[in-house]
Amino acid sequence: MMQQLKSSNNMTIEEAKNTIINLLKNDRSIVERKSDKRLIVNGYNYQIRPDEAFYYNDKVFIVEYENNKRPVESISKYHWLFKETAWLNQGLVIYLLFIICNEDLERKYPIRTKSVEILGYDLSQKYQEKFNFSFINYSELKTAQLENAVQSMLGM
Repeated sequence: MMQQLKSSNNMTIEEAKNTIINLLKNDRSIVERKSDKRLIVNGYNYQIRPDEAFYYNDKVFIVEYENNKRPVESISKYHWLFKETAWLNQGLVIYLLFIICNEDLERKYPIRTKSVEILGYDLSQKYQEKFNFSFINYSELKTAQLENAVQSMLGM
């Protein structure tokens, strides 16, 4: 039986963004932060646009805030990145935090959110040294869970 979702207790996209930005604002190892810009590393343009990307010397921490009803499109671009480009030659690890920010998406289309989760974890298994994945569904989107995910992924 599916649990009842309570939107009043869950974060908006803006609240989630602000939480992550505030959590990382004093991280001096961040080289650059880009919002809704193409993934460009060492002069190579990878044609994907993460919602938020924090560039470090040895990794890129990416956050996808998913609000539309086709979240599989967002995770599939990372499959494309690893299979169809020279990303693996860059020597950078991608840490992808995928957040479902839409109550209806989780409630009405659970197969879509579960598919994202499966595909993300499949990528992290296949490319263990190059891809780290974490998933937060709308019903879990609260400050503590978001902070824990970021801290766990980045070893804070």
